[in-house]
Amino acid sequence: MEALELLNDLENQGLRLAVKRDRLLVMPSRRITENTRSLIRKHKTNLLCLIRPKSATAQQIKTFRSLFHSPGIKAGDLLLTINPRPGTYLGLPRDPVTKPDQLRKFTNGLEKALNNEGLFNHHALSLQERKEMTLLAMALVPKDWTLEIKRMLLIIRPPAIADDVRQQLVRKWKSDFARRQIEDFRKSSRRKHSDNASSFFE
Repeated sequence: MEALELLNDLENQGLRLAVKRDRLLVMPSRRITENTRSLIRKHKTNLLCLIRPKSATAQQIKTFRSLFHSPGIKAGDLLLTINPRPGTYLGLPRDPVTKPDQLRKFTNGLEKALNNEGLFNHHALSLQERKEMTLLAMALVPKDWTLEIKRMLLIIRPPAIADDVRQQLVRKWKSDFARRQIEDFRKSSRRKHSDNASSFFE
């Protein structure tokens, strides 16, 4: 049995695998049979390679960072950047972590936003749900829509709204820049004035 086949089999059995300080953790331990235990020991090195997070390139990190800043990242760019584990759907676990009522709320809201070319905000209840819904949205929305994460909020924008956000950010940046320039000028004027002031002594 290959390590990837074993990993998929373990996940199908309801076991979760994780890496902690180069140690392989398999949970819940009560579900591990002796046969499974020996297979895990035999393929431990390869299993660790499969589930250990892979280091990202500088370009990938730069792309992922834009997910956390307005107006977000285009769905198509995010799709090209992720490097999901083989045998998974976009890196998602086999068993969804999102509760059915949250998933229904997400899909209904997203459908409405897609139909109306409007903004959609989804408040996730956990980090795992946020990741799951981000990856799901990435696969469902058109590639020029943007995704942004603010804490537990996933913001999905059509291109027109994303462009408006970009323009607002540029205007704000220009306004802040001009304000700083004026403040710096005033400070330097005060300094020059105080340098030229004279004091009288008796």
